[in-house]
Amino acid sequence: MREATPKTVYLKDYTPPEYLIGQVELTFLLDERDCQVTSRLRMQKNPAGADASAPLVLDGENLKLESVRLAGRVLQEDEYQVTPESLIIPGAPKVEVFLLEIVTRIDPSANTALEGLYLSNDMLCTQCEAQASAASPISSTGLT
Repeated sequence: MREATPKTVYLKDYTPPEYLIGQVELTFLLDERDCQVTSRLRMQKNPAGADASAPLVLDGENLKLESVRLAGRVLQEDEYQVTPESLIIPGAPKVEVFLLEIVTRIDPSANTALEGLYLSNDMLCTQCEAQASAASPISSTGLT
């Protein structure tokens, strides 16, 4: 869960993202209580990244991960790590462009933070932020 008071990020502390997202396709199967979201990301390792061996880290909160497909292959649970705030894929390709497909489920009716996809007065709504909401199905410091 995110802190109540956002952390200030200064330009002097900026580092380039380790991975770049070149294309995003999102498919939503909307439901007030059980929404399936498929994220298809065309990605590549950032040559300007500070750590050539860094894993791919995508931010996300309050998501139920259903599957991860990397370059057409379904990843097994031991090939990635899920934390309350992120999805970590240590074996993401380091050289070529690749397709990452993530299927998640979210419950908009349980989202009381009013970030990402939420239910308000029987209407599904989204809140978009410049850096992308961590409550949305895909968010990465690599979005540029």
